[in-house]
Amino acid sequence: MKVFASWSGGKESALATYKAISQGHGVSYLLNFVSEDGERSRSHGIKSSVLALQAEAIGISLIQVKTSWENYEENFKRIVRNLKVKGCKEESSAIWN
Repeated sequence: MKVFASWSGGKESALATYKAISQGHGVSYLLNFVSEDGERSRSHGIKSSVLALQAEAIGISLIQVKTSWENYEENFKRIVRNLKVKGCKEESSAIWN
């Protein structure tokens, strides 16, 4: 099954992604939300470049979405809908606006 993982760059998202892969799910994308300037993640404040290196190291495409806290939920839902159109289910380097 083709899925994406919500990726914070932290240990919990890494473990969840590992478990999904171990169970035979094809994790196609890592989905991460960053500040409006694209510099740091919304979840842990990790530099976007570090998240890109994490994705590169594990060989999964990273989708980073610029968002404010006010628009976070709206943007999350929009991106999930777009990924579903691409055939993904939730379990996933470009910056999306």
